[in-house]
Amino acid sequence: MALRGVFNQPFINLDPLLNISHYESLINEMLVGISKSWVDKGVVSCGSRDEEDKLELCQVLRRPQDYLTAEQVATLMSLTSIHQKAWYCSFLLPIHHPYSLVFIRREKDFWKKHLSQECDWTENSIHFPKTCDFIKTLPFEQIGRILFFISEPHEKTLIHYDGAHPESRFNSNTEMIYFRPMLQKKLFIWDEEKKQKYPVQGQASYWNDLDWHGVDASDRKTVSLRIDGVFTEEFREKLKIQKT
Repeated sequence: MALRGVFNQPFINLDPLLNISHYESLINEMLVGISKSWVDKGVVSCGSRDEEDKLELCQVLRRPQDYLTAEQVATLMSLTSIHQKAWYCSFLLPIHHPYSLVFIRREKDFWKKHLSQECDWTENSIHFPKTCDFIKTLPFEQIGRILFFISEPHEKTLIHYDGAHPESRFNSNTEMIYFRPMLQKKLFIWDEEKKQKYPVQGQASYWNDLDWHGVDASDRKTVSLRIDGVFTEEFREKLKIQKT
């Protein structure tokens, strides 16, 4: 499938459009807040490429009978959260799952993660008061899901898209801002047709999460902050003319 992009670009560097000078002063609060938070071992990738040579968690969760014994499948089905299932499967199989999540606001329905009424503040949010105040100044009409992605050192994130199945890649309604504190996370967009990698530039960016994307390995833990929502019409108009 061809690269969908955003406004005819693989991604948009939002640094020129946002006042991020204050954001940089919040990085220490983010790191301390993550250290104090409940860390979720959830699903990050929902659909990796067939060419990948590593087993991914979502593959096992979709077809557990292909990888586990009947007894193990029954145990897996008895677990009540993706967090529990991720830990259980990771002990049984050589799953590539070098990442975890910290939610500030969490969605009730994945496909409605951009809507404020479909997301709730988590207990983690008390650790990020200044960060939350900053997020409320961003150009959103609605703020939905807010979460940190944490990647382990020396491990890549497999090239993937965020939909649950191939057909979902035609139904994107995602508007989001993606921050890379300290610029250590090596995020890129992948054009499958051209076999071309587009390293994402800037502290803040906007891109289509149903395009193939991944993260190259770093020498330390890395963190990114994603805010899903509905952009203001004024900001949307600015994006149409912003060139990266």
